[in-house]
Amino acid sequence: MRIVPTNCLRSGMRLGKDVYGSSGELYLRCNTILTQGYINRLKSLGFNGVYIEDDISEGIEYIDIVDQKLRLKTVEKVKDLYMQVAAAGKSTNTDWTSLDVLLNGILDEMLDKNTLVYDMMDLKQFDDYTFYHCVNTAFLCIATGLQMNLGRKKLYDLALGAILHDIGKVYIPLAIINKPGVLTDQEFETMKTHSMHGFRYLKETQKVSGEACLGVLLHHERYDGNGYPFREVGSNINYIGKIIAISDVYDAITSDRPYRAAWRANEAVEYIMGNSGLRFDPEVTAAFLKKIVPYPQGTVVRLSNGAQAIVVENDSNFILRPKVRVFKVDNQNVPPYIIDMKGDRDYLDVTIQDAINI
Repeated sequence: MRIVPTNCLRSGMRLGKDVYGSSGELYLRCNTILTQGYINRLKSLGFNGVYIEDDISEGIEYIDIVDQKLRLKTVEKVKDLYMQVAAAGKSTNTDWTSLDVLLNGILDEMLDKNTLVYDMMDLKQFDDYTFYHCVNTAFLCIATGLQMNLGRKKLYDLALGAILHDIGKVYIPLAIINKPGVLTDQEFETMKTHSMHGFRYLKETQKVSGEACLGVLLHHERYDGNGYPFREVGSNINYIGKIIAISDVYDAITSDRPYRAAWRANEAVEYIMGNSGLRFDPEVTAAFLKKIVPYPQGTVVRLSNGAQAIVVENDSNFILRPKVRVFKVDNQNVPPYIIDMKGDRDYLDVTIQDAINI
């Protein structure tokens, strides 16, 4: 099984997993053979990819980070909360108990799967950006926090801060939020106030811990002191702010936006690595890169020796050298064979050049 971007789908491909809508409704069942009509519908609904079962991905299985229905319920709850705040400026009727139950359910599932290297492509199936972004960011934060051996209470505060990190954007004019291009300097200054707005709102609710509130306030600070709103440096930024910062950026740059296409996972990981010690805390970066890999399982890659292969397994200690199954050499199909890039002596000088879509 592998994820194929929607724009690369072809009639005759077979679905490897059920496809659900944003409200949890079943659109297409596993094993459905795609037609052009189905493909057009998936594109119109904003799906950026689906799971496909084919010969080159045979035997590759995905374990969902969090159950699909739990994920969708959480997105709907976040959407309700944000909409309430946008409409009334307060959320006295918000069901915080329901959000608490959902977050604890997510933590339970992710704690059970703590040994996994996460395939974050699994989170990119819908394009309702604002609310999915908040939930995706929370998953990335929890994965990083688990690698840092945070206790349950800190993981909960981290997840809550991540879910609510953009709540202050409800106070920003929609013309700025939805602008399909680069913001002017004045517009960007207005946008930068969202972290302070979010902090003030959450402090007033008295339903969110001080650490989580600070995380919301500081998630745009940079390790080198060039962030906002206070230009705080390194140790002055709390752990939640540091972890949200890296998770927020990763999910944002790997998402399709009106003004640019999504980056590949390997491109995003290279950006994260290049900004360690500048934008991001080195300790947090190291933990993040133990969980989020540049070439997720099921990614088709081109090797430096000209072969094409599919990633079948990752090792968090060797994120640039996964185990791959070669299926094409010199543009000719070959009987598939496995290379463990971290250990096969005959391939120590072979590297991955890029991820490719087929």
